[in-house]
Amino acid sequence: MTDTYGCKDSVVVSVLLNPNPNANITYSPPSPIEAGTTIVFTDASTISTGSVVSNSWSFGDTATAVNNTNPSHTYPYGGHYAVTLIVKSDKGCLDTTVVYIDVQYPIVAPNIITPNGDNINEFLEFKNLLYFKNNKLWIYNRWGTLLYQSDDYKNNWTGKEYSDGTYYYILEVPDKKKTFKGFFTSLK
Repeated sequence: MTDTYGCKDSVVVSVLLNPNPNANITYSPPSPIEAGTTIVFTDASTISTGSVVSNSWSFGDTATAVNNTNPSHTYPYGGHYAVTLIVKSDKGCLDTTVVYIDVQYPIVAPNIITPNGDNINEFLEFKNLLYFKNNKLWIYNRWGTLLYQSDDYKNNWTGKEYSDGTYYYILEVPDKKKTFKGFFTSLK
C-alpha cells in the first residue's frame, strides 16, 4: 500500500477457505418411471475435507425430507419433477443440485366394452393413452383376423359392427418403449 506521501507498507494475511461440499443425487429406478412407482434417492454428496452434516430434499411436488440420506418418494401423477438437494458441511458451506424425474402415466387397458348406446363403456378406451402420441393399435377376432388398425389411436373404436365376444389387441406405445398385448370382451 502506498499513501499520498509516498510511504509504503505491506502485510500478508492468510485466508482459510473452507471447501464447499459437492451435492450429488443418485436414484433408482431410473427415469422415466410410471406414476405410482416408488423411487429411492441417495445423497451421494462428497467434500474434500470435513464432512457433510445435513441435507434437505424437495421432491418437486409438495413433499420434502430433512437429514435423510436415502429418502424414498412415490409420485402419484405423471409429470416432470425437479428434485432438489441442499447439503451443508461441518463448516457451514452449502451446495445445491437438481435432477429431473420424468413420471409417466400408466396405460390401463379395459377388459370389457359395451357399445350399446348408453354412453357407458362404449369405446375401447385405454386409460392415459391420450398422453402418448404415435401409438399403433391392432384389433383381432378370435380366429386372428385383423378387424381394425390405427396409427394414432384416439380411444374411439366401438366394434358395433361386430358380434359379442372376445377380441384381442396389440398396442404399441413408442414413447413408453412398450407393446401391450391382451384381450377384452364386447357385450351389447
